[in-house]
Amino acid sequence: MEITTHNEEKDEIWWKEIEKRIDCVYRKIIKNKGKKLKVLDLGCGDGVNIFRLNEINSQAEYIGIDFDKEKIEYANKIVKKHNLKNMGFIHKDVVKEEIKIKNFDLIISSEVFEHFYDGEKIKIMNNISKILKLNGHLLITTPTPNSFFRLAYESHCWPIRKLVNFVFNNNYIDRILNDFKYTRYHHVGVCDKKYYQKLAYRKGFVLIKTWPSAVFQSKEFRPITKKIMNFIFIKINPFA
Repeated sequence: MEITTHNEEKDEIWWKEIEKRIDCVYRKIIKNKGKKLKVLDLGCGDGVNIFRLNEINSQAEYIGIDFDKEKIEYANKIVKKHNLKNMGFIHKDVVKEEIKIKNFDLIISSEVFEHFYDGEKIKIMNNISKILKLNGHLLITTPTPNSFFRLAYESHCWPIRKLVNFVFNNNYIDRILNDFKYTRYHHVGVCDKKYYQKLAYRKGFVLIKTWPSAVFQSKEFRPITKKIMNFIFIKINPFA
Protein backbone atom coordinates (compact mmCIF):
# COMPACT_ATOMS: atom_id res chain seq x y z
CA MET A 1 0.00 0.00 0.00
CA GLU A 2 1.57 3.28 -1.10
CA ILE A 3 0.92 6.39 0.94
CA THR A 4 1.64 9.88 -0.37
CA THR A 5 2.61 12.65 2.05
CA HIS A 6 2.79 16.44 1.65
CA ASN A 7 6.53 16.31 1.05
CA GLU A 8 6.36 13.65 -1.65
CA GLU A 9 3.96 15.84 -3.59
CA LYS A 10 6.67 18.53 -3.64
CA ASP A 11 9.55 16.57 -5.13
CA GLU A 12 9.67 13.05 -6.51
CA ILE A 13 13.48 13.06 -6.88
CA TRP A 14 14.01 13.91 -3.23
CA TRP A 15 11.81 11.04 -2.07
CA LYS A 16 13.47 8.53 -4.37
CA GLU A 17 16.57 9.23 -2.32
CA ILE A 18 14.56 8.56 0.84
CA GLU A 19 13.55 5.19 -0.61
CA LYS A 20 17.23 4.33 -1.20
CA ARG A 21 18.03 5.33 2.38
CA ILE A 22 15.22 3.23 3.81
CA ASP A 23 16.28 0.29 1.65
CA CYS A 24 19.78 0.56 3.12
CA VAL A 25 18.37 0.72 6.66
CA TYR A 26 16.36 -2.43 5.91
CA ARG A 27 19.32 -4.36 4.48
CA LYS A 28 21.82 -3.28 7.13
CA ILE A 29 19.62 -3.23 10.23
CA ILE A 30 16.05 -4.52 10.07
CA LYS A 31 16.74 -7.63 8.01
CA ASN A 32 19.18 -8.90 10.65
CA LYS A 33 17.00 -8.03 13.65
CA GLY A 34 13.82 -9.82 12.67
CA LYS A 35 10.36 -8.45 12.06
CA LYS A 36 9.06 -7.47 15.49
CA LEU A 37 10.95 -4.23 15.99
CA LYS A 38 10.23 -1.00 17.82
CA VAL A 39 11.22 1.97 15.62
CA LEU A 40 11.28 5.70 16.38
CA ASP A 41 11.56 8.45 13.78
CA LEU A 42 12.81 11.52 15.64
CA GLY A 43 11.90 14.64 13.68
CA CYS A 44 9.53 12.61 11.54
CA GLY A 45 7.79 15.48 9.72
CA ASP A 46 4.68 14.05 8.09
CA GLY A 47 5.88 10.46 8.53
CA VAL A 48 7.44 9.60 5.17
CA ASN A 49 10.23 7.43 6.64
CA ILE A 50 7.79 5.44 8.76
CA PHE A 51 5.31 4.90 5.95
CA ARG A 52 8.13 3.68 3.68
CA LEU A 53 9.48 1.32 6.36
CA ASN A 54 6.00 -0.01 7.00
CA GLU A 55 5.76 -1.06 3.35
CA ILE A 56 8.83 -3.24 3.97
CA ASN A 57 7.94 -4.50 7.44
CA SER A 58 4.36 -4.08 8.63
CA GLN A 59 4.97 -6.20 11.76
CA ALA A 60 7.14 -3.57 13.44
CA GLU A 61 5.85 -0.92 15.85
CA TYR A 62 6.50 2.65 14.68
CA ILE A 63 6.47 5.94 16.59
CA GLY A 64 7.07 9.35 15.01
CA ILE A 65 7.90 12.49 17.00
CA ASP A 66 8.11 16.07 15.70
CA PHE A 67 7.69 19.61 17.05
CA ASP A 68 5.58 20.60 14.01
CA LYS A 69 2.01 20.10 15.20
CA GLU A 70 0.49 20.48 11.74
CA LYS A 71 2.62 17.68 10.26
CA ILE A 72 1.90 15.37 13.20
CA GLU A 73 -1.83 15.94 12.80
CA TYR A 74 -1.54 15.19 9.07
CA ALA A 75 0.41 11.96 9.72
CA ASN A 76 -2.15 10.80 12.28
CA LYS A 77 -4.94 11.43 9.75
CA ILE A 78 -3.16 9.08 7.34
CA VAL A 79 -2.85 6.48 10.12
CA LYS A 80 -6.57 6.72 10.83
CA LYS A 81 -7.56 6.70 7.15
CA HIS A 82 -5.59 3.51 6.43
CA ASN A 83 -6.29 1.90 9.82
CA LEU A 84 -2.59 1.48 10.60
CA LYS A 85 -2.66 0.05 14.11
CA ASN A 86 1.10 -0.46 14.43
CA MET A 87 2.06 3.22 14.45
CA GLY A 88 1.37 6.60 15.96
CA PHE A 89 2.69 10.17 15.81
CA ILE A 90 3.40 12.44 18.79
CA HIS A 91 3.80 16.21 18.99
CA LYS A 92 6.83 16.96 21.20
CA ASP A 93 9.88 19.23 21.47
CA VAL A 94 12.68 16.76 22.21
CA VAL A 95 15.06 19.50 23.34
CA LYS A 96 12.73 20.62 26.13
CA GLU A 97 10.89 17.37 26.92
CA GLU A 98 11.95 13.82 27.73
CA ILE A 99 10.73 10.94 25.58
CA LYS A 100 8.94 8.55 27.94
CA ILE A 101 8.55 5.64 25.50
CA LYS A 102 11.63 3.40 25.73
CA ASN A 103 13.30 0.22 24.43
CA PHE A 104 13.56 1.11 20.75
CA ASP A 105 15.51 -1.20 18.42
CA LEU A 106 16.08 1.53 15.84
CA ILE A 107 15.94 5.33 15.94
CA ILE A 108 16.01 7.42 12.78
CA SER A 109 16.78 11.13 12.79
CA SER A 110 16.78 12.32 9.21
CA GLU A 111 17.98 15.87 8.51
CA VAL A 112 17.17 17.02 12.02
CA PHE A 113 20.43 17.70 13.92
CA GLU A 114 21.53 20.54 11.65
CA HIS A 115 18.55 22.57 12.87
CA PHE A 116 19.93 22.72 16.41
CA TYR A 117 22.84 24.34 18.22
CA ASP A 118 25.53 22.22 19.91
CA GLY A 119 23.92 22.32 23.36
CA GLU A 120 20.60 21.27 21.88
CA LYS A 121 22.25 18.42 19.96
CA ILE A 122 23.65 17.11 23.24
CA LYS A 123 20.18 17.18 24.83
CA ILE A 124 18.74 15.25 21.88
CA MET A 125 21.52 12.63 22.11
CA ASN A 126 20.84 12.32 25.86
CA ASN A 127 17.21 11.58 25.02
CA ILE A 128 18.18 9.04 22.37
CA SER A 129 20.67 7.27 24.63
CA LYS A 130 18.05 6.75 27.33
CA ILE A 131 15.43 5.18 25.06
CA LEU A 132 17.49 3.03 22.66
CA LYS A 133 18.20 -0.58 23.58
CA LEU A 134 21.72 -1.87 24.07
CA ASN A 135 22.94 -2.96 20.59
CA GLY A 136 20.18 -0.81 19.12
CA HIS A 137 20.89 1.22 15.99
CA LEU A 138 20.73 4.96 15.33
CA LEU A 139 20.56 6.42 11.82
CA ILE A 140 21.47 10.11 11.47
CA THR A 141 21.38 11.86 8.11
CA THR A 142 22.56 15.45 7.76
CA PRO A 143 23.88 17.91 5.14
CA THR A 144 27.65 18.09 4.79
CA PRO A 145 29.48 21.22 5.98
CA ASN A 146 31.09 21.75 2.55
CA SER A 147 27.83 21.61 0.62
CA PHE A 148 27.42 24.65 -1.66
CA PHE A 149 23.70 24.36 -1.09
CA ARG A 150 24.34 24.82 2.61
CA LEU A 151 26.19 28.10 1.93
CA ALA A 152 23.25 29.39 -0.05
CA TYR A 153 20.66 28.05 2.37
CA GLU A 154 22.13 29.24 5.66
CA SER A 155 20.57 32.45 6.90
CA HIS A 156 23.93 34.08 7.70
CA CYS A 157 25.37 33.63 4.19
CA TRP A 158 23.55 36.52 2.55
CA PRO A 159 26.19 37.27 -0.17
CA ILE A 160 26.07 33.67 -1.44
CA ARG A 161 22.28 33.61 -1.35
CA LYS A 162 22.02 36.91 -3.24
CA LEU A 163 24.45 35.63 -5.87
CA VAL A 164 22.44 32.42 -6.35
CA ASN A 165 19.18 34.34 -6.52
CA PHE A 166 20.69 36.64 -9.16
CA VAL A 167 22.22 33.85 -11.30
CA PHE A 168 19.14 31.63 -11.36
CA ASN A 169 16.62 34.46 -11.17
CA ASN A 170 13.18 34.50 -9.49
CA ASN A 171 14.60 34.40 -5.93
CA TYR A 172 14.94 30.60 -5.85
CA ILE A 173 16.49 30.41 -2.39
CA ASP A 174 14.05 32.80 -0.75
CA ARG A 175 11.09 30.98 -2.28
CA ILE A 176 12.40 27.65 -0.97
CA LEU A 177 12.82 29.09 2.52
CA ASN A 178 9.27 30.47 2.47
CA ASP A 179 7.96 27.14 1.20
CA PHE A 180 9.54 25.33 4.12
CA LYS A 181 8.09 27.80 6.66
CA TYR A 182 11.57 28.97 7.63
CA THR A 183 11.72 29.53 11.40
CA ARG A 184 14.43 29.67 14.04
CA TYR A 185 14.92 25.95 13.26
CA HIS A 186 16.87 26.70 10.08
CA HIS A 187 20.34 25.17 9.56
CA VAL A 188 22.31 26.57 12.46
CA GLY A 189 24.62 23.64 13.13
CA VAL A 190 25.89 21.73 10.10
CA CYS A 191 28.76 19.53 11.34
CA ASP A 192 31.16 16.96 9.93
CA LYS A 193 31.66 13.22 10.48
CA LYS A 194 34.16 13.67 13.32
CA TYR A 195 31.72 15.85 15.22
CA TYR A 196 28.94 13.24 15.08
CA GLN A 197 31.34 10.42 15.96
CA LYS A 198 32.46 12.31 19.07
CA LEU A 199 28.91 13.34 20.01
CA ALA A 200 27.66 9.77 19.71
CA TYR A 201 30.71 8.18 21.39
CA ARG A 202 30.11 10.20 24.54
CA LYS A 203 26.71 8.57 24.78
CA GLY A 204 27.92 5.03 24.22
CA PHE A 205 27.62 4.74 20.43
CA VAL A 206 30.14 3.71 17.78
CA LEU A 207 29.90 4.44 14.07
CA ILE A 208 29.55 1.28 11.95
CA LYS A 209 28.63 2.66 8.52
CA THR A 210 28.64 5.94 6.62
CA TRP A 211 27.79 6.81 3.04
CA PRO A 212 27.17 10.00 1.05
CA SER A 213 24.23 10.95 -1.11
CA ALA A 214 23.37 14.04 -3.16
CA VAL A 215 19.79 15.12 -3.69
CA PHE A 216 17.98 18.09 -5.20
CA GLN A 217 16.17 20.33 -2.77
CA SER A 218 13.19 21.21 -4.99
CA LYS A 219 11.79 20.75 -8.48
CA GLU A 220 12.64 24.32 -9.39
CA PHE A 221 16.12 24.29 -7.89
CA ARG A 222 17.91 21.77 -10.09
CA PRO A 223 21.24 23.63 -10.52
CA ILE A 224 22.30 23.14 -6.88
CA THR A 225 22.31 19.84 -5.01
CA LYS A 226 22.14 19.20 -1.31
CA LYS A 227 24.88 16.80 -0.18
CA ILE A 228 23.87 14.46 2.61
CA MET A 229 25.93 12.21 4.87
CA ASN A 230 24.27 9.11 6.31
CA PHE A 231 25.59 7.63 9.58
CA ILE A 232 24.60 4.37 11.25
CA PHE A 233 25.64 4.01 14.91
CA ILE A 234 25.22 1.10 17.32
CA LYS A 235 24.82 1.52 21.09
CA ILE A 236 27.46 -0.55 22.88
CA ASN A 237 27.78 1.13 26.29
CA PRO A 238 24.70 1.09 28.57
CA PHE A 239 26.41 3.32 31.17
CA ALA A 240 27.29 6.33 28.96
